[in-house]
Amino acid sequence: MKELEDLVKGWRALPDGTPVILATVVATSGSTYRKPGAKMLITPDKWVAGSISGGCLESDLTQSAWEKTESGPTLVTYDATADEDILWGYGLGCNGTVQVFLERIDEPGGPLAFFSDCYERGVAGVVSTVLSHGPEFGRHAYVMDESRTVGLETFEGVTRFFDPVTPRLELFVFGAGHDSLPLVRLGKALGWRVTVVDKRAQALSKERFSEADSLIVCAPEDVAKKVILGARSAVVLMTHHYLHDRQLLQYALGSPASYVGLLGPKRRAERLLSDLRDDGFVATEAQVERLHAPIGLDIGAEGPDEIALAIVAEIQAFLKRKQPASLRESDVPIHAASDALLPTEALSTTQCGLLA
Repeated sequence: MKELEDLVKGWRALPDGTPVILATVVATSGSTYRKPGAKMLITPDKWVAGSISGGCLESDLTQSAWEKTESGPTLVTYDATADEDILWGYGLGCNGTVQVFLERIDEPGGPLAFFSDCYERGVAGVVSTVLSHGPEFGRHAYVMDESRTVGLETFEGVTRFFDPVTPRLELFVFGAGHDSLPLVRLGKALGWRVTVVDKRAQALSKERFSEADSLIVCAPEDVAKKVILGARSAVVLMTHHYLHDRQLLQYALGSPASYVGLLGPKRRAERLLSDLRDDGFVATEAQVERLHAPIGLDIGAEGPDEIALAIVAEIQAFLKRKQPASLRESDVPIHAASDALLPTEALSTTQCGLLA
């Protein structure tokens, strides 16, 4: 999502009428640095935002994309499946093949305008692009849909690339203490929408939380009236106040929030749940499954900055349904294997790398 934010902001910041090319990875095979859906934005003289590799392909496309798209959108194939790739200078170094769809964006903005609208409104959408050779090649369709995943699909002889955009994760930090500041910064660095909630207006100043998207002055007993949590919400309770956390935890667990984290030791969390049961609120198994207490991954964190890193890492892993572990200890690829390359002989394609 941060990459999409950078693309949208980079495009919006360009002077009106600036010609741009949008490059999108649509297919890969073998081991590659980026996967389908990765994008970069190019003007005639620079690489504006995004990335489709570790930097090697960006350099080539910045120089060649305009020539490649003189006759319209095209598909470029970078093949690094042989050792000789190093001699060609692309240096992918990953023994994979990357196919990149290049298109010049007209004045209304096309897919960039759609991505921008979805991002700014916080809604899900999908751009589908025809990649079968013929008069429809490169044509887009725009749909408001949450069910599509990124990738290719062929139906009735027509191959389309589906490129979804999902709303930003909303991080709600309850508590405006000094330890919440690095958590806000890290959340923003990942492109999350960050809201800080506290009953103390003085602590919740814009000067202290300049990077937060929203600041809500709210007492715990009024939280249901002022704070709306949804399925894309992650909640972190760090008020350092037992009675406040008791009220906030009941609201968070009863909400659709996907993740609820509670600062403090496990015994404190167990006591809070016990007190809530005495109050008549019995957390369900599904609600307890969303509760992370103590919060964060065990990375030996000490101090606010390291603890914030442990919290953000756990939220990312939990929402991505990943079991945190060192990649060095894994025997499986980082990304799922993909061999969904488009048949180059059937497409309007420019070959690069070893096939140049």
